[in-house]
Amino acid sequence: MAESPMVGARVPLESHKKIQGIASASGKKESEVVREAIAYYLGVVTPGRI
Repeated sequence: MAESPMVGARVPLESHKKIQGIASASGKKESEVVREAIAYYLGVVTPGRI
């Protein structure tokens, strides 16, 4: 796997609850959901294709 630096950020409680819900519903880890969201925001991938 390519190098993957650690990035940390605090999020509002409501955002965390949404991340947890998406992770639970999709069978993914919270970190996967966050990586996908960042990739989508940066225009790197389309949703569900990371």
